[in-house]
Amino acid sequence: MMASSTLLESPGGTPEPEDADLAATLMPGGVRGEPGPGRGDGYLGYQEVHRPSRARYAQVRMAGVIEEFAARAPDPDGGRVYRRLMTSLEAAPGVLGWGEPAVAQARAASRVAWREWGLTVDAPPGYAD
Repeated sequence: MMASSTLLESPGGTPEPEDADLAATLMPGGVRGEPGPGRGDGYLGYQEVHRPSRARYAQVRMAGVIEEFAARAPDPDGGRVYRRLMTSLEAAPGVLGWGEPAVAQARAASRVAWREWGLTVDAPPGYAD
């Protein structure tokens, strides 16, 4: 998760012209996930977003394996340098405050992590940089 003084977000963002695919959009600056044998990106689905006075749009949800955290750097969309917070997948929906859609996304990510990469999602909570 990335944090400003008042906002928590999951990684990713708006697709940029230089993004080769959705996986490239998933990995923000400073996070590197290199597919190894049997590793790729796991599509979880999408969430349709409805906002007043705006056209509906879909947010793609994906999971990936993070193999390295590079030094924090300014976000290309606004120049802001975000803090990164590590939490367990089980706690993430409550930390984000996204309700049932986040709970469903966390469950899907857990299934994909096991099915695609043989990984369990147990992680020690509390890391921040």
